[in-house]
Amino acid sequence: MDTKKIEAVINHFYKAVYSNNRQAFYGMLANSFKDRVSLEEFNRYRQYRMIDIGRLEKVEKIQEDVDKILVTCKIKIRENTVTHVYHLIEERGEYYLISDSFMFAK
Repeated sequence: MDTKKIEAVINHFYKAVYSNNRQAFYGMLANSFKDRVSLEEFNRYRQYRMIDIGRLEKVEKIQEDVDKILVTCKIKIRENTVTHVYHLIEERGEYYLISDSFMFAK
């Protein structure tokens, strides 16, 4: 497990969100998501619109689970600091985010 590479994935993810770069955001998602949702659908449907998920304050902990990597982050959302755990998976030597409801509009 390459913790520097994993931390870079989280930082790039937030950079894509901050800059509203939907193609970069989509590219960072696991293949299990991309196999179900094409980039065209991702760009078209409201349920996949990008929302304000706050500002990344820091990556607190990276740990391996059975089939994924758990990345605990401190995030500033408006006036509150919250903790969120992202799940990553390694595919072909690269790390990708497993999509979750925190990332998308309801």
